[in-house]
Amino acid sequence: MTDRPARVAARAGIALAVVAAGCATPFDQLREQAADAFQCSATKDLVVTRLDDLTWKVEGCGNEATYIRVCSHGPGKIHCTWGQITIKYPNPNE
Repeated sequence: MTDRPARVAARAGIALAVVAAGCATPFDQLREQAADAFQCSATKDLVVTRLDDLTWKVEGCGNEATYIRVCSHGPGKIHCTWGQITIKYPNPNE
């Protein structure tokens, strides 16, 4: 029989790893999506600002866009994507 504290610690470690991986990935996806929308290759130059729990602003390469995080729940998993709400391109006449 497996020691209960060891099982609990193992499950907690797995859960922490899943949460940690899930926290980093969405923002990488957001940066990549914004860079594509901005036609900008330098994702590291993009500034991401949290507006509220689900809404984020991305600025960079002379552009600005607002995104909302949209999640769907399936059997045993959650799938999240970023939906673009607004985008502002620079005015070439300015």
